[in-house]
Amino acid sequence: MFSTKYDVQPVRDGISQPRALESLEFGTAIEHDGYNLFAFGEPGSGRHTLIGNYLRARASERPAPSDWCYVNNFSDSQKPEALALPSGTAKLFAEDLEKFVEDLRVAIPAAFDSEDYRERRQSIEAEINERQESELQALHEQATKSGAALVRTPMGFAIAPVANGKVIEPGVFHALPENEQ
Repeated sequence: MFSTKYDVQPVRDGISQPRALESLEFGTAIEHDGYNLFAFGEPGSGRHTLIGNYLRARASERPAPSDWCYVNNFSDSQKPEALALPSGTAKLFAEDLEKFVEDLRVAIPAAFDSEDYRERRQSIEAEINERQESELQALHEQATKSGAALVRTPMGFAIAPVANGKVIEPGVFHALPENEQ
């Protein structure tokens, strides 16, 4: 006989709760979304211990689930992309990405500081300037043939009317008869 509850050793395997074990077996056998288990009982009844022990044992029989990580979706930053990684590899993936970012912090400035980069940039700028000058010259010639001038303004370029080889002021131009305009 026992004189207090402290004289009784607790049951660790849940044998004293066969309905709870039956419910856990049934509930964890359902492998579909939307199903949940709910445990209730008196405080100190051992329901947390029972469920934890059961789920750990059940999980050890199954393959480990994938690790999941979310990465930026460059097309829509409000909808990150989910990546499923082999179990236990997400931490290594995160560490590798951190190292990669640190390497880029050194490599990118170095790439823009190289002599090769400066030469390529000057070559591209020269090519663009040549093309721009060629296009401007062609536009200037076309304007001259049409009796107009290509004029550089603070806002860019404008086409202005010409008379006797000189640009006509807007007030003078609007004073001309319509057929001369």
